[in-house]
Amino acid sequence: MATVQVAVNEVQALVGENRQSVVAGYKVAFDTKIITGSLSTNLDLFNDGTTIVIDANSEVTFDEFVYNPSAGAGKISVNLAKGVLRFVSGKIQKANVTVTTPISIVGIRGTQFVLGYTPGISSTVIVEEGETTFANRAGVSVVVPAGSASTIEEDGGDPTPAAPPSPSQSAVAASINVTASTVAAPATTMSTVATAVAAGTATTASSASSIGAMGGNNENGGY
Repeated sequence: MATVQVAVNEVQALVGENRQSVVAGYKVAFDTKIITGSLSTNLDLFNDGTTIVIDANSEVTFDEFVYNPSAGAGKISVNLAKGVLRFVSGKIQKANVTVTTPISIVGIRGTQFVLGYTPGISSTVIVEEGETTFANRAGVSVVVPAGSASTIEEDGGDPTPAAPPSPSQSAVAASINVTASTVAAPATTMSTVATAVAAGTATTASSASSIGAMGGNNENGGY
């Protein structure tokens, strides 16, 4: 189970047809969809130390989370329906972690990355630490090392070769500036984290025009 550490502005949880507001301390159960509004940010911490930061105007479903601390075994499955998230891996074996969008699959290799998806346009991964594989639904994949990005277009194209992120892509990644290390720092309080998240949200708002161009060469914009 994941626990919400910080919820800034409009964050809601949808379980079946039940919709409720999310605050710090909220327990995210299986099949819960977290929905963030405009100028909102949400940070979720799993029991194994995995952290997910969800940007404004995003929808993320927590499909599965199982963790046995004594064995160090478990499984995480998360789907990004739209928007942007930052993922920081924890103790669960990376082969048992799945982060997807409707058109892309990220393979985890001890990693910190930003994943974005604009429905009908594209999905982009930006790797900050470690490396990932990035595949389309046909199974065509590329390896994306730290400091690189790759994009998959909605029309069924293959992932682009790994390359340094564009300035607009980098701006989006920088706007989600709270990581697991921020939460875990002994001197860090929740109010300090909330302030940091709010600062990231402000950055996101100021770079809204850049978010639309996260897909790189896509003339219509998109992640």
